Amino acid sequence: MLAMAPGASPDSQRTLGDSLLEGIASVLVVIGVGVLFGNKLSAYACFFGSCSTPTTENVVTYWVTTSIMAVLVILTLRSARARGSSPAFTWHVIVGLLASAAFVLFSVPLIDVDGVVDVINSPLPPPPTGCFGDNCTGG
Repeated sequence: MLAMAPGASPDSQRTLGDSLLEGIASVLVVIGVGVLFGNKLSAYACFFGSCSTPTTENVVTYWVTTSIMAVLVILTLRSARARGSSPAFTWHVIVGLLASAAFVLFSVPLIDVDGVVDVINSPLPPPPTGCFGDNCTGG
């Protein structure tokens, strides 16, 4: 059992702890935005003519980070609402919108980059000649 300060009620102790956890979770969501940004850079950045391509690790990092961030945003919103704190709830809505924007802007889809490059570099079929008969190329 936690020792309470003299004159403190259990509700005030719970509110202080909830506020602290909400603050930590909110900071973790903002850090998660930075992690997503760095992950996007490591997946697609070009430096000095050398470009990187997304790897499986980039995709896993994206999905794990966004999942954790989504859970944290939901928990902070529910906690602020349960405490009845309008300023905290408003703040968590803003952080949730920031996280949602990061989910979209910094996404790393799982694509076959080599296959896309092969399609881009493949030769084009010969253009139609418009002739008919036995003397036409291609039949």
